[in-house]
Amino acid sequence: MQQPLISIVMPSYNAANTIVEAIESVQRQSYSNWELLIVDDNSNDNTQELVSRYAQKDKRIRFYQLTNNSGGPAIPRNKGLEKSKGEIICFLDADDVWYPAKLEIQISHMIKNEVLFSYSAYDIRKLGSYTTKLYKPDSNTNFEGLLRKNIVGCLTSAVHRSLLKENRFKNIGHEDHEFWLRLTRLNGVQAHCCSSKPLAEYRQAETSRSSNKLKMAFAQWHIFCNELGLRADRALFYYLRFVFNYIWKYK
Repeated sequence: MQQPLISIVMPSYNAANTIVEAIESVQRQSYSNWELLIVDDNSNDNTQELVSRYAQKDKRIRFYQLTNNSGGPAIPRNKGLEKSKGEIICFLDADDVWYPAKLEIQISHMIKNEVLFSYSAYDIRKLGSYTTKLYKPDSNTNFEGLLRKNIVGCLTSAVHRSLLKENRFKNIGHEDHEFWLRLTRLNGVQAHCCSSKPLAEYRQAETSRSSNKLKMAFAQWHIFCNELGLRADRALFYYLRFVFNYIWKYK
């Protein structure tokens, strides 16, 4: 199998309690041709110290720190995109983990099927819990499908560089969903599910953005009305469907 370079972008902020496990889940990948770009959002804990130890020992890991806190993952991800060199870009937050075969399964699927945008099933686990809930998405989706629900877990996403062009994350709520909508709309492509079995684990903290359903509901309305410019009736239709699916997903 071909082994193109994979760029993994990891934003972090005060992630000292979780980032070691996230980094080591990347290092355990059976697919070895990757670079990990960790961009810290001006943490005030010892995240930098921990990451620096790994970067010194593994030259595939590079660390960048923003001088001012941006308040979300969008700006750190964009910095990672700017510094990335890989043919395919993946994203992993500092409190989530990949399973060892994630990249091997996903990249093999993308090459074999000439796919430019892919994702997979993943497990959801509340921090402090020993049980997980499987999130098994549809086999493929496009712009219209993503309007109804965001089935692309950011921690499982893989995007070919040719789709990115000058597109970057916007510093808004649900920035990943807006990014997928923009990529599929502008490029007219489908996103494909590379595995119905989970390839990663999403750790859901009680203080995480996904646990604040009301705040995210407002963010989603902003995307439909302001970012996508949908008519009010169409925006309301997709908004209600999205809120229902979102609450069900994280209940």
